[in-house]
Amino acid sequence: MPKCDKCNKNITKSNAGVECSKCEKLVHLSVACSGLSTKQRAALRINNNLGWTCDECHRESPHRRSVVVPEDEEEEETAEALSPKATIDIKKLLRDISLEMEKAIKRELQDLTKSFEFHTEKMDEILETMDAFKISVQELTKKNNDLTNKNNHLKTRVGALEQRLQEIEQQQLSTTLTISNVPHEGREKPLVLVEKIAERLELNREDILEVRRLPSRQPQNGPIQVKLSDEVAQEKWLQKAKSTKIIVSSLFRNTSPETAQQSIIIREALTAYNKKLLWNTKQQLKDIYKYIWCKKGVIRVRKEDNTQLKIIRSEDDIKNLLLQ
Repeated sequence: MPKCDKCNKNITKSNAGVECSKCEKLVHLSVACSGLSTKQRAALRINNNLGWTCDECHRESPHRRSVVVPEDEEEEETAEALSPKATIDIKKLLRDISLEMEKAIKRELQDLTKSFEFHTEKMDEILETMDAFKISVQELTKKNNDLTNKNNHLKTRVGALEQRLQEIEQQQLSTTLTISNVPHEGREKPLVLVEKIAERLELNREDILEVRRLPSRQPQNGPIQVKLSDEVAQEKWLQKAKSTKIIVSSLFRNTSPETAQQSIIIREALTAYNKKLLWNTKQQLKDIYKYIWCKKGVIRVRKEDNTQLKIIRSEDDIKNLLLQ
């Protein structure tokens, strides 16, 4: 940090210095160190073209000092000659700068205002579009809920109609039996075979109205469907089939050893839907329910002898029992 050659103290921003234009001696710009008056020091600060010469250089040089130190009677004139003009120039400069800055700021503000207005309009458009989207989403949500409710209602109705159709189809089989494991051997007609079975069961042949063998993946072992006169006759056949065992060899003399000891199975006839439902019920609930059977086209299950009986009408009933 430079020091004053006069007082040997530091020259700082708050206590500035002045340099001799000849010997470059540096002293404080104060009355004590430079010997300049207040107006002379002000003139040096304002005008960069003015120079200062220290006393030693001034005495040794024949030239005039850069800073003129007038006599007392001339000091006012010099001050008046220097200070007002410089002050007027600074004011004009500051005014011009202020005007230019004001113009620049106005231009920037105009551009900023236009940009703000543009983005405000765009934001309003976006908000309007979002409001329209919200209304559309609400309408679509309402329509979707209505359609979902209608769909659920239709599913319920369709399920009820399908269930009713299954009941009607099953009711049409209320007097019908299915006899399984009857070999398709020899030339004996299915009616003759059923009459032999009726004889073994000690039942009236006149109750037999219609007999036909149903198609199967193995035609020789396709079940025989028997239509009886009424539901009472059907119940008699089912009761007798439980108490009387009939094997294949009792109907056919010449039959293979593999099929000779097979039992003839007599059950009430079921629709394809109820057959599948009964099979699925047995497969999924056999480890939970002790008794699984079908009577009058209705599938029933029971866990133990004294527990409540459950009825299976659809796959959903099976799922509900598994969840329980």
